[in-house]
Amino acid sequence: MLKFLYRWIFSSSSTHLTMDYHTMSISGIIGLPNYGLSCCVNSLLQSFFATPELTSLLNKCVEFGKKIPEDRNVPLNLLKLTEDVQNCRSVHSAHRKLLQCLDKNRITHSVQHDAGEIFLSFLHLIHKQTESPELAEEILQLYKITVLDYLQCNVCQNISQSNSFLLTLLLDIQGPSATLEKSIKLFFDPQEISGRSPPFCDFCKEKRPGKKGLKLLSLPKILCLQIKRAYFERHRGLPIKLNSELEFSEMLDLQQILHVDHLAESFQKENCKYGLYAVIVHSGSPICGHYIAYIKLDNAWYCANDSSVYKVPWNEVAKTSGCSPKSCYAFRETAYMLLYRRSDT
Repeated sequence: MLKFLYRWIFSSSSTHLTMDYHTMSISGIIGLPNYGLSCCVNSLLQSFFATPELTSLLNKCVEFGKKIPEDRNVPLNLLKLTEDVQNCRSVHSAHRKLLQCLDKNRITHSVQHDAGEIFLSFLHLIHKQTESPELAEEILQLYKITVLDYLQCNVCQNISQSNSFLLTLLLDIQGPSATLEKSIKLFFDPQEISGRSPPFCDFCKEKRPGKKGLKLLSLPKILCLQIKRAYFERHRGLPIKLNSELEFSEMLDLQQILHVDHLAESFQKENCKYGLYAVIVHSGSPICGHYIAYIKLDNAWYCANDSSVYKVPWNEVAKTSGCSPKSCYAFRETAYMLLYRRSDT
């Protein structure tokens, strides 16, 4: 009951002039009804609608539905809903079918979700259920950040390393004047490991202090950045929302952010510039909150708050960067996920 009461308070407090999805005629963005607690999925869907690269890949597959029943096929149902959105058709039927499909894949729309976890679950299901292995890998490559995972002994300087990949960068907020650029740099800074549990060095044949970290091998077309906005407070036994400010901008140049030590030797420095096109925003607490999405379409920003979609200026989006401890309030809207598209020009 508390969750639904919060949802009513939040949606009723908006001072924006909203438009029902029936009146929207913009190809690529349309309001989605909230069935219980589907705001998290709705917001992520808006980001997928704004990613034509993904839609194009899904359209390539002509074997949908032959091995996986249609009512469990996430890529197929996502494609059908996206086509309805792009053609400004009614989304009721396709939206409900997708939510039911997700429910059968253990993503229940009546449960409070974490957007970062659901984003990864979406990609996992799309990859797993795409029947063409080549296409499945191509879809993953759209978001894949390949890295070199290394561990270096401080005594003999021997380095053990392996290649791996990430689909999101999970960023910390450090200090009162945190910026996205600083958090990305911090993510790739090496960490010293010592104390009571130092790592085992294969060369020294004993435990030695060392440092571990990641070096960037390659960047994806779509760069997903997730901000750590929750921590567990032991004496309360509850997760706590962190509304601290993390300033971000519409443009991001990783070549200007990362030091040479953050990059693998084979890293290609071309095409490191990205433009922001989607922001997933959270308000409330980790156990009782609401998600909305800000989407950039044709050089204009829109807020998608479930079935309501309305145009907003950039400064409204920028305000979701967070706040100082003195000016924060419990239900503040803060950016939780940022999706950037690489500029190939």
